[in-house]
Amino acid sequence: MALELGSDVWDTPALKPPLNATPDFAHPGGDGGLAVAVIIVCGVAAGIAFCVRLASTFIARRVYVEDGLFFATSGLYAGFLYETYMMDSKYYHVHVWNLPLQTLSSIVYSTHIMTILYGLCVMLLKVAILLSWLRLFVPMKQRNAKFWTLQALIWANVIFYIVCTFCEIFRCTPREKIWNPVFEGGYCSVNMQDHAKASGFINLVSDVIILLFPQKIIWDLHVTRKQKVGMSLLFVVGFFAMAAATVRLYYLFKEFDGADFIYIRSDLVLWMAAEIAAGFLVMGLPSLPKVFRALPGSGSMMSFFKSIWRGLSGEQENSRRGLPSWFKPSPKRALDSSIVGTTKGGSPANMVFVTSWDPCTQKTTTTTTTTTTSGAGSSESSLKAPGEYGH
Repeated sequence: MALELGSDVWDTPALKPPLNATPDFAHPGGDGGLAVAVIIVCGVAAGIAFCVRLASTFIARRVYVEDGLFFATSGLYAGFLYETYMMDSKYYHVHVWNLPLQTLSSIVYSTHIMTILYGLCVMLLKVAILLSWLRLFVPMKQRNAKFWTLQALIWANVIFYIVCTFCEIFRCTPREKIWNPVFEGGYCSVNMQDHAKASGFINLVSDVIILLFPQKIIWDLHVTRKQKVGMSLLFVVGFFAMAAATVRLYYLFKEFDGADFIYIRSDLVLWMAAEIAAGFLVMGLPSLPKVFRALPGSGSMMSFFKSIWRGLSGEQENSRRGLPSWFKPSPKRALDSSIVGTTKGGSPANMVFVTSWDPCTQKTTTTTTTTTTSGAGSSESSLKAPGEYGH
């Protein structure tokens, strides 16, 4: 049960300070400004991805299941960022011994809420991404290897994150024991240290698989290398999601290995926010080309940038290279030098029909010549002027 403690107990340091350190509740230190900047960047990135996906939905005039999951995640992520702001804006890189016991209890409670929201956000985002790729990479509902791989990933993520969320919510009985450091009685049935490390590792493996899946499909397509690179760049932001999950796992291990866990947890929640923001970008950025093409004047803008690129790279037309700007080519039409076909007659006078393609008139032109063979050699003379035949 919860103890009725006086204010003197709640105002004691949350952790015994190390040697040569004195608790200072009035000036606990920290760098809340840096944490707020990171939170703002994550919020803006997720907001841009949300707007791009929403615009794409209006352009297509159709809402898919993954769109609904993505939009629902936005509300959960807003709550996650709010809890992160309330914690890290005041206690980012603050040592536990500079906090009273009452403050520690509120921080642990906020962390508990953030962990629940994080699991729900990541689950919905991953399912939305996988459903989007199922529609993109497996058209006509084919039952091939890609279809079953994506289905397995979807249901594995759903089951995994639901189990993790229930473990976080009901890990202690009664639940107050989770955040109340002086609660007596009750019990905690889940070893959160082992659970958190295992779930963090599985989460990272899931990110790697989801990242590599579209890359393999893109590089197996029968298109030019330039097109493959362009399509790959739309999904490359997934590398940041994987990096954020890796750093988050590092801080998760570090948190349980040290007593000053609030100091480390303040970094952990920022990397959790960054990982979710990267998931938003993975979901939103592939819709960017569609939205850009729908903007008024997008074609003119692309032509403008292409002309600038050609000027910077020094690209010129071969026919204009080295000529003054006032020079205009003659309208004279010349035959294409490529020979379409030749036909020879019998000896001693071999008649040769040389057929060429004229790109100007869109017709074939046949030139007839004869080659007379003699003992001293051979001589060639033109017997007929070119004649044009429609093709």
